[in-house]
Amino acid sequence: MDAFNAAIDDSERAYAAGDIAYFGRVIPSRESWRVYHEYHEYAGYLDIETTGEERDSNSITCIALATKRDGVKTFVKGRNLADFEGALRDVPLLVTFNGAAFDLLFLAKTFGSELIESRAHFDTCTALRRLGHGGGLKKIEKDLGVPRERGLDGLNGASAIWLWYLHEIGDPRALPTLERYCSEDVLGLPALAAMACNELVKDTPFAKCVEPLFVPRRVESYLPYSRELVLEIMEDVAARDEKRR
Repeated sequence: MDAFNAAIDDSERAYAAGDIAYFGRVIPSRESWRVYHEYHEYAGYLDIETTGEERDSNSITCIALATKRDGVKTFVKGRNLADFEGALRDVPLLVTFNGAAFDLLFLAKTFGSELIESRAHFDTCTALRRLGHGGGLKKIEKDLGVPRERGLDGLNGASAIWLWYLHEIGDPRALPTLERYCSEDVLGLPALAAMACNELVKDTPFAKCVEPLFVPRRVESYLPYSRELVLEIMEDVAARDEKRR
């Protein structure tokens, strides 16, 4: 009982101090939606792309970070990737899709574990799976009515790796398209996170006394991209699939 009372006291002090990281540490990842429900105004929604190389050689090429204050920003290898650390200075809560298994591991490897571990994390993938939603991010977005820019239809993680390769060999269309693709992976997260929280809270004793979160429309992006290049990539994929048959 003493330990229980001490935990209550610690939680009350952390709540009064607005210590979001404390709740990120003590609340199990399965229940991290509760942290988001309370502190969503302070969230940063993020996604990364990588070179796709083997093990230790695989590295981050692009990060997209969306916050209420700054909108969507991208951080690119060889340009401004190091600025990402400063951009997180006022972001105590990270929101991802499957970030626990991918994004956060690469971010910790690149910037140090302290940068990531000192922040709370809500993985929408875990919450949505718990609610019975299967498939990847793009499928779930469509299923829940949060579809993305149709001009990028067909691109996936493998396409992002190819886009980086095209950028490195000098295709000027590739990097803007990669940045737009990466940013699209964060623009639907505010809606998905709110939907997940509103469903999960229904199974708690607080369902009748907690206001549901507002579910925003998908954030629109005005980052440029090359539709021509997207079509070329899709045609190349189709040709390779045909050869395998």
